[in-house]
Amino acid sequence: MIEKIVFKKSSRREFFQKCGKAGLVIGGGLTFKILLDGCAHITFKEEEPVIYPHVGRPDQRKIQPPDNGCYIGFHIDHREGDSWLEEIGQEPKIIVPSFDVMTPEFKGRKWGSVQNLPEHSMLSDRFITFLFKDISYYLFGNTNLGSLVNDRLFKKRLTKYAENIVKLKRPIFLSTMWELNADWFPWGGKPKESKKLWRHIWQIFEDSGANDYTTWVWEVFCTDASKRADRPNRYYPGDKYVDWIGLSAYSRDKYPNGSGGKSFAELVDPTYTSMRVSHPNKPIMMSEFAKTTGRSQHRWLEYAFIYIRSIPGMKAAVFWNNYSAQEEDEHTLTDKSLLVYKKIMKDPYFIGSKK
Repeated sequence: MIEKIVFKKSSRREFFQKCGKAGLVIGGGLTFKILLDGCAHITFKEEEPVIYPHVGRPDQRKIQPPDNGCYIGFHIDHREGDSWLEEIGQEPKIIVPSFDVMTPEFKGRKWGSVQNLPEHSMLSDRFITFLFKDISYYLFGNTNLGSLVNDRLFKKRLTKYAENIVKLKRPIFLSTMWELNADWFPWGGKPKESKKLWRHIWQIFEDSGANDYTTWVWEVFCTDASKRADRPNRYYPGDKYVDWIGLSAYSRDKYPNGSGGKSFAELVDPTYTSMRVSHPNKPIMMSEFAKTTGRSQHRWLEYAFIYIRSIPGMKAAVFWNNYSAQEEDEHTLTDKSLLVYKKIMKDPYFIGSKK
């Protein structure tokens, strides 16, 4: 049961009172102050905690959402490696490497031997590895997704990829055709073809035994984060083929009247609510989110975690600490943003690898 609470324009005192009643308080006695006079904020009150059904079959090693709380994750920028993680003082639960290490040529060697790869994040069972399998280069400029379904080489290489996951015998998150509803990728605007291809890839993993270890994250771009994002459910391949639902949203300063001018809640709220209503039994995560590096980044993150803390159906949040060449946007964490994460990681609600 989701009850919508709308915070209409009000005085600062009234706004703080409403935030307190809605439970928008970070644990450990830390309350993030909202400094925006008369701001309008929309959030949702859900039953706490939100406990999702078991993911996958009992004999599979799928990644289960926490009954209470939210996993913290990071995309590791290859330029910085692991060093900045130590500054936070608490290790994240989910690690996204800066490139896909599970290539078909992977021979079972230790991941730490791959150049620029954060060694401890790949070798330790404390972490959950989140891989994004890129299939765009299989198209060779051809946007006909349907051609891959009958492509023997594609199937051969994906089978090898799946077999490598079986060799690891470790549960992982996996996504492919990310931001599925966005028109800046070959699969955008092609709901029929992309759904068919998703099911085909899933079946390759199933036949290889890789689905025993692979937790499938179906990721869509939040519709209020870009006008170029289509309705997500047009691309949904079916409950059988999806374990978690991932949301992607970025606040980019190059779009001051668009995503750059919106809070995390404004970008995410409508799509999150839509997914909770249409897919109530699927765990939801922020599989990608970030804010352009700058003076306001740390404040934006404070508001983001207030919102995440207020919606117990959000079970993971992965910050992309990297440079987006596609958008020419830098959103690595500033020193002030690192301080925000230090405070966040002290809150038992946000789950790192050492908790």
